[in-house]
Amino acid sequence: VKEASQIGYRVVAFGFFIGLSDHSATVSFEPSSPGSTMRWDVCFSAPSPMASFWQAVTSGFVGAVASNLEDALKQPMLSINIERELNASPAKAISAALDFVWRGTGGLPMPPPQMLDQGRGSEDGSGEGEGIRRLLLPPGLVERVLAVRRDDVGGVLEYEVENPGFLVLYPVSAHFGRMEFCQLDGGMRTKLVWTVRFGVMKLYKFVIMSTVSIEQKLIL
Repeated sequence: VKEASQIGYRVVAFGFFIGLSDHSATVSFEPSSPGSTMRWDVCFSAPSPMASFWQAVTSGFVGAVASNLEDALKQPMLSINIERELNASPAKAISAALDFVWRGTGGLPMPPPQMLDQGRGSEDGSGEGEGIRRLLLPPGLVERVLAVRRDDVGGVLEYEVENPGFLVLYPVSAHFGRMEFCQLDGGMRTKLVWTVRFGVMKLYKFVIMSTVSIEQKLIL
């Protein structure tokens, strides 16, 4: 990255934050060695009697989020690999995975998932199943199939958990999975390689008192 990247945003509804208005901010990222430097600038309007209070509150929340982002980037991604040989062709194995695992429960003792999106197909069938989204109750996890690819020697199914965290009793920062189907015995059987990568979540800071303009060093 040669040039700084920037995110700009503004608050459009203030809810219980009485007295605030014209709240906007920019978050910029500039390359540095090693990693990058993040600068977070916030501007807002408030009546004079409340200005110092809202400045302290905004400073605390922005400082906490900046610090938590730095901590999150330091968390390692862990990996789990499971291999199985299946008595089916890759095409049948992928279809079974979509129906038995993703539209069903995979044989686990839990209620059937609530299907939020049935996914889509493609003209040649190679991408059938992409976009499936399901809600698991309990605990409230939402999973989505990112990609389904098929070819002459096998295929791949990739997915993610959209909302990991403490509220759904799954304390990880990210969860990505990949199911790879490789043909065996001339296509009569299939080797399944299931890889899951996830980041361990920690208890983050809730508030930090600091200046409203925040600079944070990020190591990527």
